[in-house]
Amino acid sequence: MAKEGRVFVGAFYEGKHATPPHRYPKTQDSSSAVTPPCLSHFVIESPYKTPDSRERIAMTTMRPVEVQCAVCGQTSEQYLLTSTNSFGSADLDTRPPEMMRSTIHLWVQRCPQCGYCNADLSALLPNAPHIMASEAYRDQLADRALPALANSFLCLSIILAALADYARAGWNCLRAAWVCDDAPNIEGAVSCRKRAADLFKEAQLQNQPIATQAGAADALMVDVLRRSRQFPLALSLCEDGLRKHQDDLFNAIFRFQQMLIERGDTGCYTIAQAVGNA
Repeated sequence: MAKEGRVFVGAFYEGKHATPPHRYPKTQDSSSAVTPPCLSHFVIESPYKTPDSRERIAMTTMRPVEVQCAVCGQTSEQYLLTSTNSFGSADLDTRPPEMMRSTIHLWVQRCPQCGYCNADLSALLPNAPHIMASEAYRDQLADRALPALANSFLCLSIILAALADYARAGWNCLRAAWVCDDAPNIEGAVSCRKRAADLFKEAQLQNQPIATQAGAADALMVDVLRRSRQFPLALSLCEDGLRKHQDDLFNAIFRFQQMLIERGDTGCYTIAQAVGNA
């Protein structure tokens, strides 16, 4: 018997610089190891009924599209996410639950010809060709220590950081960490989260919001720091958060994070687990 779907609010961390996945449901990095096997598999059904209907079954659908690279002009087949859903609680770092969770390979595109990476290959980011010619970009693109999809997110992060868009650069590093979580590539995930934390800190110094709700930026940073093994910094930020914020939700998250930090736990937990532990 199918259960009623329930969406636990978890997108409060995202600011205007932190483009959430559903705002650019774009196509697949052609070099990614996650490739839809055939057109007949493009409809993925969920056993959960949607909250507003007892008859309609939730699903994720996608379709192939031809996209012209804004840098080199090469046309490549990518995949466009046409529908998805989320049931359950987001992770403490805002990663959405299924089924949106498994569409991560559609949130960034890579040109198979020149290696340009962007949420939309047809959109040219300022100064992208010059940034792509840098050693840092070329080395990241070819980094065999990480999944190809993670490299695509990191390459996009390099472009955005060079443009001083530190908040969005940080979010793309965090998404690279999520890819490494799934691999699993633990050391890669730690490295990506350290980069995300550094970029988020720079974003805050430059008054670029990484969140729209009071306390959310601190809550996000605590999780990124804890999961990248930066326990003293994470604990200090937890203590600051408990002093500064009166919101019951964030206080529950900070207290839960304190418990995890004290036992050296770098695992993945959801917002619902933090609230349920309060």
